Amino acid sequence: METPKRIAILEDDEVTLKLIASFAKKLGFEAVDTFTMAEDLWARLSEVNYDGIVMDWQLPGELSGLALYNRLRKHAEASVTPILVCSGTVQLEDFALLKEFPCSDLLPKPITYERFEKSFNKVWDEYLWYEDHFEDLKMLTEALETKAQDAVKHVNRIVRDCPNPLPASVMIGKLLLQDGKLEEAKLVFEKLLKVDKLNVACLTGLGKIALLKGDSALALDTLKRAQEISPHNMERLCLLGSIHLEKMSLDDAKDVFDQALQMDGADKLATAGITVVENVKAFFKESNKSVSVPTSFASLMNTTAVAKVRLGYLKEGIEQYLAALYFVTTPTDKARLMFNIGLGHLKGKNHKEALRWFDHSAKVPGADFKRSKQLVKRLEEARIKKTAPSPPPAFGLPAADDDDHTEDVDLPNDEAI
Repeated sequence: METPKRIAILEDDEVTLKLIASFAKKLGFEAVDTFTMAEDLWARLSEVNYDGIVMDWQLPGELSGLALYNRLRKHAEASVTPILVCSGTVQLEDFALLKEFPCSDLLPKPITYERFEKSFNKVWDEYLWYEDHFEDLKMLTEALETKAQDAVKHVNRIVRDCPNPLPASVMIGKLLLQDGKLEEAKLVFEKLLKVDKLNVACLTGLGKIALLKGDSALALDTLKRAQEISPHNMERLCLLGSIHLEKMSLDDAKDVFDQALQMDGADKLATAGITVVENVKAFFKESNKSVSVPTSFASLMNTTAVAKVRLGYLKEGIEQYLAALYFVTTPTDKARLMFNIGLGHLKGKNHKEALRWFDHSAKVPGADFKRSKQLVKRLEEARIKKTAPSPPPAFGLPAADDDDHTEDVDLPNDEAI
């Protein structure tokens, strides 16, 4: 059986840090990396993959244990890494967050070797099961072409020998959801909720399914229920903020994104959410009554950015487009926003960045945005000829070398998002 070799220990108390390090060596770890600041461990993860992480919940610095745990579980290389959370003051809602993810356990203080050994072996056995079965799970869910009811039978068969079967079953539901098999995923989550009525991960999955089906009211209600049980899940908080944004409930969106930023001030999605809220509020405040307000969320994202550019705030306009990219959902909307970012850089005479964004726009799966492809071709031809091309004003923003035609900043009606 595979044995763990490298562990990271994050603890700001030097005595406790040395104690846990000695326990890890006694358990058989060959390499023990110690940290007193969460920022240092997070930076180290770009270079090293750990077989286990032991971390305190109450930490100094801007990055808290709670924020780090959320980051780790969103990190591709650490999504099922065994994690032990050490604390003598963990509240009930914090326990709920740990239960949302596999391979996690609470290690209460004071810590003894017996507690450490038992807790780590528990999450390590669970991790080994995922290592052995994850690819098979992924292949099964991708290939599953049976009726939704049969999906539950497959789940029961696969997770029978899992040390912690409930999170494994939830993961299968998530994989089905990622593969677009909404009905199968829905049935898996509903069946699991009959076993565990307060399973937050299942409620979150059902909320996402409702959102994908266009029922934002049901999605909002379901995700709020999940958040009441476990209020510290960063990803779900930002999803709630996204729904409020799309419903144009700007104050509610701001409240949710503010909560997220209180947990992790560097979270990109929450930061983008605040940027969008502030820009939309400013747009409504500064626009006169004669301005036609777009009816779709994606169109409003474009209009607020265009308004920035019209006022001469090119950098702020591009920032609005970048923030809006986090929240638009359809491939065509994403391609058009990327196209507009390219136009913004073209106006600023940054042809390298313009080409990069036009290329991104042209390659969005399912969009087939021809104008991006046309400009990629033109910019590449111009680069070969060492000239600076200028798109016609009809493409949207003013030509790169024509700053006087500000009346052409907006996209024509047939191209507006």
